Amino acid sequence: MKKNSKQNIWLCDLVNVATAGYGLCLSAKDMVKIGNLCLDKGIYQEKQIISTKWIEEIVEPTSCPLERFQNSQYGYLWWILDTQKNIYAAIGDSGNILYLDSENKVVIAITSYFKPSVLDRVNLIEEYIKPLILE
Repeated sequence: MKKNSKQNIWLCDLVNVATAGYGLCLSAKDMVKIGNLCLDKGIYQEKQIISTKWIEEIVEPTSCPLERFQNSQYGYLWWILDTQKNIYAAIGDSGNILYLDSENKVVIAITSYFKPSVLDRVNLIEEYIKPLILE
């Protein structure tokens, strides 16, 4: 392994099964690949590797709007931030976020320690980062 290289890992439980809801540690570059895969409806390098139906299902609300999360809803491990504009995000513990804006074809990934609130990351993206990208 190269010096200072980062390795992607997925944490396992006590019986060595990958945990589904947490523990996936990726670089921002690899997170963007997942984001682009979602925006491209499961197509990667001109091949359908995930069904379009599944990509659509992961961002279907499975919860009621949650007031403490600015009335966002939750899909299959994705926060649905705006159903009208099709904006959603995978938000990890401590600071990681993969933010997708389907309408504008924007993918933003942040991998860092970021506290105190989960929504601070969304606000940072929507108030400062995304406007710069869309200029």
